[in-house]
Amino acid sequence: IQRLTPVQDEVYGIAKQEWMDVMTLRATIDYRGGDRIVENYEVVNTNMVKITTHLRRWIEPQMRVKCSDGYYYIQSRYHDRRNGQTIMMCELINE
Repeated sequence: IQRLTPVQDEVYGIAKQEWMDVMTLRATIDYRGGDRIVENYEVVNTNMVKITTHLRRWIEPQMRVKCSDGYYYIQSRYHDRRNGQTIMMCELINE
């Protein structure tokens, strides 16, 4: 899990934002579907996945998930207290 944090530039001293690792955790990743879209005459492939982990209340939608196959934006999250899980629907970032 990564969070966008402000960091001071070493050369010019201006503030910039970088993705910093917050925590490493185990999770299951289930592929939920994908689509091929043309935006601004460019083909973009979107992939949605469902990520399930132990209950973590501090996970926010502004964070992103770093996996071995890429980075995912958190579209929605749900805390299932009865089963002790956090469920996130995430979209693959096309970089």
